[in-house]
Amino acid sequence: MNKYLILFVVVFLTGCKTVETQFSGAAGTGKSATVISENNEAKEFYKLTELEKKGRNQRTAEVLTYLLGDDDAEDPFTAVVIDNFSNCDIIVRIVEINGNGIYNLPISKGGKNYLKIKKGNYTLKTKMCSAPYYSQKQIVEPLILKLSEN
Repeated sequence: MNKYLILFVVVFLTGCKTVETQFSGAAGTGKSATVISENNEAKEFYKLTELEKKGRNQRTAEVLTYLLGDDDAEDPFTAVVIDNFSNCDIIVRIVEINGNGIYNLPISKGGKNYLKIKKGNYTLKTKMCSAPYYSQKQIVEPLILKLSEN
């Protein structure tokens, strides 16, 4: 149990570190910073994927319950399903606007992932093969989002 707690703390602290660097002008091309950022994201993706394997069956049951059941307006939670139609592994970062909910959802290339989420207003952010995606959404009912490079 202690090693899972330590693993969770390490992944949590690593997951909180977000570095975005942009260069402009003659100072540099930004290629080395991009490579470092992509390596960090690949490591984070792997760690998040490993953590997600634990409890996946329970998460699947919870999401299916929301998708297949009657929508209860008083239920504080709903489901989010995201399809990744790109050729890159991505991490969709879902941040509650007026709260403290933060979700980092890893999605394999050509795959999908899902979670149960508290209803509310969120920002969704990811990089689709180095192309940025950013959106603000009010999520009060099940959301199915399809992301692609085009």
